[in-house]
Amino acid sequence: MLLLGCARETFTHNDKPNRHAGHDLGQATAQFALQAGALGLVLHQMAGFDAARAREVCAIPAGYEPLVMIALGHQAEAAALPDALRQREEAPRVRRPQAEFVFGATFGDAPVF
Repeated sequence: MLLLGCARETFTHNDKPNRHAGHDLGQATAQFALQAGALGLVLHQMAGFDAARAREVCAIPAGYEPLVMIALGHQAEAAALPDALRQREEAPRVRRPQAEFVFGATFGDAPVF
């Protein structure tokens, strides 16, 4: 299944700007991912999609921002993938060191634990 996550840019109760809309959608997507995992499904979030085309195809009205495309389904066997994708799927996951994005009281300072 392919899903498109959109955030409403203003609050429904007063139509004032909602600067947290993207965060709220992210939290909802994270919970969705946890539930998918509990049900034996996999979820893949993608930011690299054509938001303007999605807006057009899905008739998304002004005031809503398409932020994430989500693939949801059952995990296929890696052997079914083309070689380049199979190698990427089977490669060890590498995470950025937290020191690159976790800071102390001042942006850029090392955190104090």
